[in-house]
Amino acid sequence: MKNILVAIDFSDVTPVVIDMAIVFAKAFDSRLHIIHTELPEIDYVAYGFAQTYTHIGINKTEKCNRNLLEELTDRVGAENIEVESHLLNGNTSQVIADVVTATKAELVIVGTHEHGAFYHVSFGNTKDDIVRSSKVPVLVVPNNKA
Repeated sequence: MKNILVAIDFSDVTPVVIDMAIVFAKAFDSRLHIIHTELPEIDYVAYGFAQTYTHIGINKTEKCNRNLLEELTDRVGAENIEVESHLLNGNTSQVIADVVTATKAELVIVGTHEHGAFYHVSFGNTKDDIVRSSKVPVLVVPNNKA
């Protein structure tokens, strides 16, 4: 297993997912591809907020996410593991499928954190979408702190 894709969302389960990815990377001498996806930028003006305010907020979030991703990459690299990080825009499960193909990943590692039924009905479940659509095995890491 030479390439493992690790999908993160910067939630409380992210450190647990990274720890598990490190274990697998060491066991199989694999390269890790850590990815975080963001929704595509949407142009709109609503409730008196100008477009520029929307873009400033998005740019600050992206910069913060890039910094967090860099910290995780440095942490994994310190374990003498080959690692690449990717901050991408788009639908999470589709982006993951694209990156699996591009990197020839043989495993996807994702975390899970439970939301209530109302949340799942309203917003769906990204983990389930990834598991259903993946062409390679998916390891789902629970958040044991919850």
